[in-house]
Amino acid sequence: LLILNYYKKWLRASPSMVFSMLKAKYPLTSVRRAITELTKAGKLSKTTQKVTGIYGRPEYVWEINPSN
Repeated sequence: LLILNYYKKWLRASPSMVFSMLKAKYPLTSVRRAITELTKAGKLSKTTQKVTGIYGRPEYVWEINPSN
């Protein structure tokens, strides 16, 4: 719910962006898992946009599912 509320406020973000906004309160892998589960539930959708993550690797950006 915390991560979904973040997307409702900021609209688009990568897992590293969410992780940074949570001030590393939760592990990055947990943030990624939550985003995956929200995507499976139809709440978020993955875009084609990529950004550089905190470890220098490209990662996709997610957004609130437009059909919701």
